[in-house]
Amino acid sequence: MKKSIFTALILGLLICSQAAAQSSLLELNEAIRLFPNDVNNYIYRAKIYLIQGQFDLATRDLNEAIKLEPENPWVYVERGLIYRAERKYNSAIRDYNEAIRLSSNYTFAYAALGEIYHLQGQLDPAIENLNQAIRLDPNFLWAYQVRSDVYRMHCQFDYALRDINEAIRIYPNNSYSYSIRGGINRELNQLDSAVLDLNESIRLDRTNIYANIMRAEIFMIQGLYDMAIMDLYEAVKLDPGLPHIYQIRAEIYQKLNRHDLALSDFEMNIRLIAEAIRLNPDYYWNYSYRGRAFLLLEQYELALRDVNEAIRLNPNHAWSYFFRGQIYKQLGNIDQAVLDLQRALNLNPHLELAGKELEEILPAP
Repeated sequence: MKKSIFTALILGLLICSQAAAQSSLLELNEAIRLFPNDVNNYIYRAKIYLIQGQFDLATRDLNEAIKLEPENPWVYVERGLIYRAERKYNSAIRDYNEAIRLSSNYTFAYAALGEIYHLQGQLDPAIENLNQAIRLDPNFLWAYQVRSDVYRMHCQFDYALRDINEAIRIYPNNSYSYSIRGGINRELNQLDSAVLDLNESIRLDRTNIYANIMRAEIFMIQGLYDMAIMDLYEAVKLDPGLPHIYQIRAEIYQKLNRHDLALSDFEMNIRLIAEAIRLNPDYYWNYSYRGRAFLLLEQYELALRDVNEAIRLNPNHAWSYFFRGQIYKQLGNIDQAVLDLQRALNLNPHLELAGKELEEILPAP
């Protein structure tokens, strides 16, 4: 399933690690027994349940906290974080909006709301809320990181670089800032600069799975397949539920003519994306990724169905037009392939793969 690169930042706000969670839980249980009307104890216990992945228990505690203090905006933000972890994005949006209604200057609530809209592919409300968070706190690192990634996903690379460089200026030792800048440089085809940023990201935090995945993708592009597979092996250890890991590895196995391994990874990728779509049916990237997988499996009608849905959800997504152009090329619809590849380049002039496809299709002058 698709995860935001900011999940670890959110979890970093929590009060304890997995190792300490059980002892803290025992202490909070006793505190709640002695002081059953203390909202803070329910909130802290919910944080521990979130770390442990016990979302129902976390939600139960926060519901109890809301009964005790229905006008406390902090409780709604905390419950929004639970819903966000469960990918119940609409429920998270309702709670963040309620927190803002109760406290109009709640900086974190605006940033969290912006990130949810980002996950749903909604550019305008994402930017609007992140702008408000930054207006309230011009040094809010996370808001710059999220806004930078929003701009990157919508091919506004100058704005994306501006924001992430500001984030690095504010706090130069944050792993995720370098992984975001690495992603921007990857989109700009500045692969060496991207790898340097991703190396720094991993040096600062070896558990940054997204840096490992992006670096693996670049290594694949560079033909460094063994290094790419090593990064993907580390990514699987960190989180075996991310579909993009299997997509990249399947493509590598295809290039190495290890078709049985490639098929296994493609199937895993498709299963995981199907679950991600079930949880978040409006996120265009999931359809685009799955369409890419079906394309590589030569299941062109399924690929076309998914990529069409991605474009319906986000008609300004360059990669989806690129994938559809490749599909039409394979189906022999050259005119439509050319239109889609040109559209991809218009949306993202740095998408060199689309230009190469066009060169192969169009006759030389």
